[in-house]
Amino acid sequence: MAPDASHQPDHFTRWQFVVLLLLCLLTLFFFSRFSAFHGLGPQRLHNPDFHKGLNGWQLQRGSGSIGTLGPQLTISSKRGDSNLGISQCFSADALPQQLWLEVEMRVDRVIPGRLDWHHARIDLIGYDAQGRGIYDGHGFAGSSGSHDWRQLEGLFQLPQQAERVCLEIYLYHSRGSFEVRNLSLREAEANWFYPPLRGVLLLAWVVIGVWLLHSLLSYQREEGLGWWICGLLLVSLLGILMPQEIKLWLELQIEGVARLFGLALQASSSRHLNHISLLPAQWSIAKLGHLLSFFLISSTLFARGRFAPLNLFAVLFLLAVASELLQMFVPGRSSNLADVSVDMIGVLLGWALVSSLRRFSFR
Repeated sequence: MAPDASHQPDHFTRWQFVVLLLLCLLTLFFFSRFSAFHGLGPQRLHNPDFHKGLNGWQLQRGSGSIGTLGPQLTISSKRGDSNLGISQCFSADALPQQLWLEVEMRVDRVIPGRLDWHHARIDLIGYDAQGRGIYDGHGFAGSSGSHDWRQLEGLFQLPQQAERVCLEIYLYHSRGSFEVRNLSLREAEANWFYPPLRGVLLLAWVVIGVWLLHSLLSYQREEGLGWWICGLLLVSLLGILMPQEIKLWLELQIEGVARLFGLALQASSSRHLNHISLLPAQWSIAKLGHLLSFFLISSTLFARGRFAPLNLFAVLFLLAVASELLQMFVPGRSSNLADVSVDMIGVLLGWALVSSLRRFSFR
């Protein structure tokens, strides 16, 4: 007996979901397991394991405490009204052009401050001859809330204008406890296998993306999905693939226009990377863009009533995760757990709006 054609689109959609899910898991495994660089040569830090206490480190004491226990540093503050931490600086002439930093960090009930970089932070910062910080792309890791030990690693490119470079471990205007161990700062050497594997993975995303786009356009012709949804998805894709420099420039333009109308919108700060938090510390223009795009997409799809709500929630969640993982391939961009949360808040708001309007219309 020939298969029922009416069931083929649903079966095909399930296959698309499974393939996209597997690709997301593979991408997550690749970027969490492999690095483009690794540390080479001697340790650049003095007393990185804190066996000599805080010898070799410069302290900035605020309202809180800084201490060591074996190879572990602990910074804690109950008030969060000042910067509290340690730093170690080097002459730029004595450093290679690329540095590889590795560290493990743990936070306990860190409550962020007013700005989006007010939390527990580890930074490598270049300073020019006048002592001004060169903050472009300097961030390494920032975290708030609570989480157990996490190993982080990253590349630092020595700025051309830098006279010195400082590793800074701070609680910036935040309350809570911040712990660090297993610090390592060495010259960075590229892993030869990383570019080809990354290229194969990127090719897989392109092939599957074309497949999904073809299916979406076919579904639009057959079911009348609407060019509105296609346009929203295209705009979202452009936002995902936008390089960091263009993204920041665009946000600054939006911030300036909003200021003319008395709106206090703020561009995303470029001063953090690897921010580990379930929710954003600050609702910047980029976060509002995430919220709005998924709100519009979800409300439109829920309003059509052709999709089971749970299935639609699952698909939109997978799209939110995929959009973050795709940013790992874009220069200057990185994935952020908080952005997935913001996307799903937009989905929930879209569902709530449609559900409320339907209940109101039936009265």
